[in-house]
Amino acid sequence: MIFIRNHPINGQTAIEVDRAAIENSDRTSIILEYIKENGKGRNADFSKLLGLSPQRVREILKDLIQEELIEKHGERRYTYYTAKNKTKHGQDGQH
Repeated sequence: MIFIRNHPINGQTAIEVDRAAIENSDRTSIILEYIKENGKGRNADFSKLLGLSPQRVREILKDLIQEELIEKHGERRYTYYTAKNKTKHGQDGQH
């Protein structure tokens, strides 16, 4: 199960997960939902949220980048991930 709520102090959206019920396909959905609700996310955020090692989370994030669903920004400890902008060529007024 996934629960989404607003944090009472900082207003950020918090996502709580029943880790025992997570399947592989659900992990990517949870990561994408977290990014959608918070604008960005870091490996540490996803590792804590999913109860997975940072290495396993990096593998999932790499797959999402290859699928062009998210973008990586920064390097090493300053790395964060955002949703990939899916505007098609010409739709945003640029050519």
